[in-house]
Amino acid sequence: MASNDAVLLLIETLKALVYNSDKHSIHKAKIVYLYQTIQKNTVNQTAWLTFASNDIRALKDFLPHALIDSWEIWQKQPLVHLIEKLIEIYGFTTEQNIHLPYLLAFKDMISAFSTNGERGIIQFLEFWEEDGNRAVLPSNGDINAIEVTTIHKSKGLAYDVVMLPFCSWDLDGMINGDFWIDTYDTPFAQLGKIPIKYTTTVGKSVFFKQYFEEMLFNYMDALNTFYVATTRAVEHLYITAPSFKESVDKKTGEITGYDIKDEYISDILYQVLDSSIAPFTLEDAQIKVDQTIERVTPKSQEDNIIALSHYPISKELEMALEKSSTRTINDIMMLEKAAQYGILAHEIMSQIAKEKKDISRLVRQLIQEGILSKEDEPYLMQEINLIWNHPIINQWLTGKYKIWNEASIITAKGETIRPDKVFTSEEETIVLDFKFTQTDYIGHKYQVDNYKKNLENLGYNNVKAYLYYAKSNQLIEVK
Repeated sequence: MASNDAVLLLIETLKALVYNSDKHSIHKAKIVYLYQTIQKNTVNQTAWLTFASNDIRALKDFLPHALIDSWEIWQKQPLVHLIEKLIEIYGFTTEQNIHLPYLLAFKDMISAFSTNGERGIIQFLEFWEEDGNRAVLPSNGDINAIEVTTIHKSKGLAYDVVMLPFCSWDLDGMINGDFWIDTYDTPFAQLGKIPIKYTTTVGKSVFFKQYFEEMLFNYMDALNTFYVATTRAVEHLYITAPSFKESVDKKTGEITGYDIKDEYISDILYQVLDSSIAPFTLEDAQIKVDQTIERVTPKSQEDNIIALSHYPISKELEMALEKSSTRTINDIMMLEKAAQYGILAHEIMSQIAKEKKDISRLVRQLIQEGILSKEDEPYLMQEINLIWNHPIINQWLTGKYKIWNEASIITAKGETIRPDKVFTSEEETIVLDFKFTQTDYIGHKYQVDNYKKNLENLGYNNVKAYLYYAKSNQLIEVK
């Protein structure tokens, strides 16, 4: 799968979403290159200077607008949902898309990776670099294609035609390797079991018995490997291997024979087939088989085949993730005034980013929606300003941090949690939850500590968790 442009485009997009420093701008360049290649376009050489800014918005002429306009939103999405959206944005859902088999296999990999819960983009990329990039498309014996595989992986499988292009592995495959010997009942008995070099000189020492036992096992392994390889074929078997070195008369230049050795598995094969008592005749390096085996044609399984002409897109997952967890208007209006201010202040503080002017905008929106009366505006602003002007919280709100407002986190158990605010930087990650009642500190602490642990599981470093109690203007670190 790692050789498919569509899969590589998805991988580079994931990298660009989580690696934002200038030294990682290469990922954005690769996104442009792969996307334009898939679209069968070329990028002008002067356009590559655009990547120096490391700003995704500078690439609006080269990438889908839906990708760039919601770049921050994609960074917050669960991995499974994110891949679905990227496949849709990049236009891989068209009819008869040549990348369809690779996309389906990649989506299966994502689903398998996320079976035990959301683990985040960073952990998936680590998995991809270690194991995932070696994955191949699944296949079966009915597919009309050439499959390159190893002998060990072919165990239990069958193919119409099998080709062994390098049938020349060593019979005694451990030359100059190490093997363990037992020094019991020898002058070296005090050493116990030790590793020594596997060479012919060991066969002439006091350890000769163990040496020849090891040689016997090596020969058996070589023959068993050959047995597995040759019994995979149903109709045709092709074997290529080096021939023996010719023996030439130095005076006449005449070939007098062959320098026959027993070094490779092919040496044994040739000698067995060239024997006068061989079950099959070897003529001109070809085996003549005097009987054929009738092949049984399997019943057609066309009724069980499901053919897809395009990548299927469903909105069910998106709808489930976008279900609002906020309180309804009726819920808020049924509360007492003091509780209303607390709830509304909580909602506003969960939404604002770095601009204080956002507060006035959100308060006006509440008034327009009939949730807040004009008379109650000063009291709510007093609650919000108290939080905004807190010396530590204000540093987080206006500082170098990237702010995540009520971003969904899917836990390993498949549950969705939403911290009020998460502040991230290269040095640390801070999770902050607002509370407008002083009761149930133990429950609050457990809740925020759960946020902290799940952020650590997602790969965030130096995570700190805080509770802010508005009534007492108190900020408490949860350790």
